[in-house]
Amino acid sequence: MPARTWWVLAAISLLLVAVPILLFNQQHSGDRLKIRRELRKF
Repeated sequence: MPARTWWVLAAISLLLVAVPILLFNQQHSGDRLKIRRELRKF
């Protein structure tokens, strides 16, 4: 595989992980400790 393909795969996977986390943070923006506890479960 060319190196560029790995960069594209990495970028896509980061987006797929980051989007749900950002949405979750917006819903619970007032309680950052709760977010940290939730993230520790995974």
